[in-house]
Amino acid sequence: MMSKKYLGLLLLLALGTTLSTRAFAVTVANAGFNDQTGWTTANDATLAHPGGTATWTWGTPVVSSVVVTSSETILPTEGTGLGLTYAGLDSFTQFVDIPTAEEYLFSIDANAVNGTGVSGQFLRDGVFDIFAGSASSGNFTVMARDGWETFTWLTALDAGLLQVGIRNKLAAVYSIAYDNFSITAVDGPDVPAVPVPAAVWLFGTALLGLVGFSKRRKAA
Repeated sequence: MMSKKYLGLLLLLALGTTLSTRAFAVTVANAGFNDQTGWTTANDATLAHPGGTATWTWGTPVVSSVVVTSSETILPTEGTGLGLTYAGLDSFTQFVDIPTAEEYLFSIDANAVNGTGVSGQFLRDGVFDIFAGSASSGNFTVMARDGWETFTWLTALDAGLLQVGIRNKLAAVYSIAYDNFSITAVDGPDVPAVPVPAAVWLFGTALLGLVGFSKRRKAA
């Protein structure tokens, strides 16, 4: 029979080669832009439900003296609503509670609307960033007419209440639709650590070797 000494060594070996697979989502109000709550909007940013129609317009009084006309169908990626921005300095912001200091993955679906804006000018590619406090993802470019794209940003954050959001970064004629905003911790306390296959294989190999060694000693 295997001694407690050998068994203890095996357990330490298995624990030493165990990796943590832990992740949890931070609560974001109205992450799918499906109603008029949760977000604080600046300038021309607005919450709307244009998906499901062949073409749509939005503008006055939401956008001062501007009517944006889409020439394509844009269906939300989640729920029924969209966040919409036009030209520069538009933003969606809210405060979220960051529970622990660690790395977080931000994700947002974005779609640069194909159509026309002020004075009938064609809408061009859009530029935006994701931010958390004073930290920024840097500029993302959304190509017009390319449909929905998912943009992500990984950053380390401290625990506490933090202002986060998305904002336009270019003073030009473009409109971006947003959906499905999320913040996920990449390593948190919620999900227990589990052995990876390599650790399990190593544990099994060592166990068989020690069992064989123990039997040979007994036979001798």
